[in-house]
Amino acid sequence: MASPLATRVSKTIKERKLFRQGCRTVLVALSGGADSVALLLVLQELGYETVAAHCNFHLRGAESDQDAAFVTDLCRKLGVQLHQTDFDTIAYARQQSLSIEMAARELRYGWFARLQQDLDIENVTVAHHADDNAETMVLNLCRGTGISGLCGMPYKREDGVVRPLLDASRKEIEEYLAERKVSYCTDSTNTDTRFRRNLIRHRIMPLLHELNPSVDEALARTRENLEGVAACYAQALEPLRQELHASGKINIQTIQSSPAPFTILYDLLHPFGFNRSQIREMATAMDKAPGATFYSPTLRLIHERKALALLPLASDPSGKEYYQLNLADDKLDLPDGKRLTWRKGTPSELNLKSLHRPNKQLLLSAKAVEMMGTLILRHPQHGDYIYPYGLKGQKTVSRFLIDRRIARSRREQTWLLCHDEDVLWIPEHGADRRFALDALHPSEEYILFSFCP
Repeated sequence: MASPLATRVSKTIKERKLFRQGCRTVLVALSGGADSVALLLVLQELGYETVAAHCNFHLRGAESDQDAAFVTDLCRKLGVQLHQTDFDTIAYARQQSLSIEMAARELRYGWFARLQQDLDIENVTVAHHADDNAETMVLNLCRGTGISGLCGMPYKREDGVVRPLLDASRKEIEEYLAERKVSYCTDSTNTDTRFRRNLIRHRIMPLLHELNPSVDEALARTRENLEGVAACYAQALEPLRQELHASGKINIQTIQSSPAPFTILYDLLHPFGFNRSQIREMATAMDKAPGATFYSPTLRLIHERKALALLPLASDPSGKEYYQLNLADDKLDLPDGKRLTWRKGTPSELNLKSLHRPNKQLLLSAKAVEMMGTLILRHPQHGDYIYPYGLKGQKTVSRFLIDRRIARSRREQTWLLCHDEDVLWIPEHGADRRFALDALHPSEEYILFSFCP
């Protein structure tokens, strides 16, 4: 008959679908403490083939080495394959400017991921339990958090890390080990309240138990309720996430018509490196005239008339400023998926019946192009100007595009066909009248440029 703890863990595995159907081999993060030892034994009891992984962070001197020796002896007795590694955690923390806790976390999970790949094991199990999760919820609440933070730790992460003990209490785990008379290691730093989690565990949680002796159950119910809310919220937000990834834009009207514009903006933009203060300002800026720009370490967000546009810091995502046309070819494929094509011939060969030039086409004399020499395609630069065909005078390219109500993000990504500093053509928008033709001569050759967006 299965033990009560094994029964609970089995239920969690099934209900939360922690392992792929048919999966029988799992990697166990084995520190030697009560929780990880219990996890190893429970998974064995449930019939899983277990492989153990132990990290020695060398933070507690001889005690760290004693833990490693205990784990080695335990795995030998149980017939469990063991993988061990050593870290200079303090040096890594200094190099990366991290706290000791965060450094150990990065080292641990990085090694687990490499080990999973090397051993071809889908999941690594860690021994966080219900008490840990309650502490995490309180800790996140004190820091300031959203729905996901108040849900505590997930049962299963995208990288294959799973927590089968998350529905079991520390008391159940200790009773399980006591019944089997199995020893374990005790980390002396667990009582050091200089660490935030220990402060929560030893000082805050006892006070909460005085307020409500059933606070653990209350927090578990809260977590379950919030998990449902978080799932519904994520489902509602998904179309906006997909639109942002597909178009690089957030529709302002959609955000403003939502019941919580700032919350939605935060969840959409925080993953891109924008901070809370910036996003609060963005939410306010949507009611003002367009033009405001916000910067993350790698991106910028521009307030346009109808949308917030997310763009790279460089105006040209390809990292290239100029594309020189080789007229011996017949096309130029651009990094944004657009294409410039050209054909040379007489009016009859090009099927030209008039000088009418739609915005997507430009007609030039082949002799004039030959005299120009090099033609380039590039994005607008400060100081570019054009003498628009059909209009009087000159305009800066920027003003020309603004007058056509082209959004700022699109203006920066517009292509210009140029010779030296002269702008011959702004594909899709207009040509320079200085290079216009007065008439077509049947025997002369022309070059017809076409732009495919």
